Amino acid sequence: MKQLLVLLMFLCSTSLLAQDVIVKKDGSTILCRVMELTPTEIVYKKWTNLKGANYLMDCSLVSAVNYENGKKVSLSKTDNMYKPNNQNDGVQQYNDRT
Repeated sequence: MKQLLVLLMFLCSTSLLAQDVIVKKDGSTILCRVMELTPTEIVYKKWTNLKGANYLMDCSLVSAVNYENGKKVSLSKTDNMYKPNNQNDGVQQYNDRT
């Protein structure tokens, strides 16, 4: 019985980590599934109702987006070296002058 309880606690804790997290500038977080990230807004679904409505949030209210795969996108202007919808996956590219 004790082993079953430990197994259930482990499964529940891993399922809690399997969502995207929007971190707002005021420090609050939103558990969600990010559907689209543009330079001006974030389109997401609430984690408690993934089949429900889409929600919009202005990017100026958000400091970062943490995806379930571990990727983190910082939206603050001082930390952002690339646009969130770039395909370079966060690696700053330099032009070679050769």
